[in-house]
Amino acid sequence: MYPEGCLINPEGKIIVVFEKDSSNPNQEGFIEFWEIIDNNSKQLTFKKRTNKRKGLSLRKTFIREGWKIIEIEKVA
Repeated sequence: MYPEGCLINPEGKIIVVFEKDSSNPNQEGFIEFWEIIDNNSKQLTFKKRTNKRKGLSLRKTFIREGWKIIEIEKVA
């Protein structure tokens, strides 16, 4: 299954969102990069469709590099 959830980089400046594609939730999804402007403002900088293997690999790499899992209701 495609990974879901949010990660924040160690500096607290970038959020990555993993979201499964509702039309193909087991195999594909989206990865979004958001820049944190301030406490109340974020800007989407990049969004890409990717497959399950790549999504899982990216998530594992980010966590290994010190990114933290965060819980947020809505990024935008």
